Amino acid sequence: MLNNKSILIIGAGISGITAAVSLIKSQFTNVIILEAENRIGGRIETVSFANGFIDLGAQWCQGEKGNSVYELCKNEFKFGTTGWLNGTGFVPVASSGEIDVEKILRLEELRQEILLKYDEMKKSKVSIGEFFEEKFYDALKTSQFQDIDEKLADMFLGFWQREFNSLFASTNWYDVSSKLYPILETCEGQQDLTWRQYGFKTLFDIIQKDLPKSIKLEEKILLNKKVTKINWSNEKVIVQTEDNSVYSADNIIITIPLGYLQAHHMNIFYPKLPDSKIKAIECIKVGTLGKVFLEFEECFWNRDNDDFVMYAFLWTKEDLEQIIDTDKEWLTHILGFIKVDSHPNLLEGLLSGDKMREFETYSNDKIISDCMWMLEKFLKRSLPRPIAMRRTKWLTRENFLGSYTYLSMKSADENITSDDLATSIKSKNNKPVLLFSGEATHKRYQGYVHGALDSGKRAAQEIIDFYSSKSKL
Repeated sequence: MLNNKSILIIGAGISGITAAVSLIKSQFTNVIILEAENRIGGRIETVSFANGFIDLGAQWCQGEKGNSVYELCKNEFKFGTTGWLNGTGFVPVASSGEIDVEKILRLEELRQEILLKYDEMKKSKVSIGEFFEEKFYDALKTSQFQDIDEKLADMFLGFWQREFNSLFASTNWYDVSSKLYPILETCEGQQDLTWRQYGFKTLFDIIQKDLPKSIKLEEKILLNKKVTKINWSNEKVIVQTEDNSVYSADNIIITIPLGYLQAHHMNIFYPKLPDSKIKAIECIKVGTLGKVFLEFEECFWNRDNDDFVMYAFLWTKEDLEQIIDTDKEWLTHILGFIKVDSHPNLLEGLLSGDKMREFETYSNDKIISDCMWMLEKFLKRSLPRPIAMRRTKWLTRENFLGSYTYLSMKSADENITSDDLATSIKSKNNKPVLLFSGEATHKRYQGYVHGALDSGKRAAQEIIDFYSSKSKL
């Protein structure tokens, strides 16, 4: 019976691959994955660079306990670590003048305290940016911080805004809901486990290991199949792709990135999706995390020094004013440059915010020149020019239109969470016809790879449970 049920999965990212593996292991063999790109992986994209591999998309396994990615891989792979996301190796550098590191560390402790005020956040009606600023400046008025001057406070606050936007891919922290922020959970353990020189693509090899030897998953994945129409008006769902291929299925799992759904859902689905689903698609926001990798002939930093993981850029107000409204303004969105595990001659810049489109469209030469101008300004010395550069373009790539998602102020106003996006659309006999998965659909782990993986399992399990209950009747 299960062999007769046809299931289409749209998207060969980790959510789609996980769903397929789960279904096949439960005896559903009529499973096909349609992938718009010419590769699998989705927003996990490991590419060759600097005599090894780097990750243009997802990069770290964040947390251990409760992290399904870690649990799946811990006995198969030896992770590395950098220390950055655990707060070590943080080297603050200022655009002008010197930095009192001891004061910065105290402000960092204050930051952590504010972000743990979950009970207050849950009752808040303002953005996380407004919430943080109020608590931050109130604390600075106390005797504990009387030695912190306004200049240093503003520099630190600007850095933390950039760090928050980089971690959450938010365009602006004034658009992130403080009320919904506590919903997100962090798995216990190391937050920056790396895939060393092998890259996140390793996960796809591990996840397929339990499949029966007779099943070749690659034979079930059709590349360059961009879905243009999904007709769910009848018992069988009909899917058409850009090359005019047509497929029918009993159930469809949709793992299309939310950025693409937001731009195209009205044209893809017939009939149109229910209003509640459209509201969820439109209220949850998609942001972009940008990366720029610089390879040097020789490193100019102490690569063996565990006390250095990241150059953290702190801008003075005066220096910011000089660069705003120039073609270098995009640099003010760079959080800093970090060392890359197992790549001794690489630095990686991280950025987010409202200048991502400019970053993605500037020439390679400009990106390199601007980055070196910035590094020399902050490190206050001449530096060698990199021998190679690679940067990301998630916002302008037509099949993605962003990196990952966050819960916006509009989400809070409309009382929308990821659960609303995850809810399947069912037929009259309660069959889950359209199922939705991907990081944007996971309430607790939104934005994480383990959230995407878990959501693929959840969607597959809903199909498995439906047909299991039918077989018992």
